[in-house]
Amino acid sequence: MGPRLVWRRRHGQHHDYIGELALDVYDPTSKQIVWRGAASKTLDAKAKPEKRQKNLTKGVAKLLKNFPPPPPKSK
Repeated sequence: MGPRLVWRRRHGQHHDYIGELALDVYDPTSKQIVWRGAASKTLDAKAKPEKRQKNLTKGVAKLLKNFPPPPPKSK
């Protein structure tokens, strides 16, 4: 998470701020990852706190959209 520097030939330098959110769910018995979710978004460094919170809430909803995973299909 943090700034990423992107170089462009004609325009000099440009900073893109990328927000990344990741969540790993572990099985407590086996200590193995059973599900992993991730979401990312280019952030507006000048955004108000309310807008940042709204984006975070949307990111969490996007991340959890596929949780819990469907049960494995039986053969």
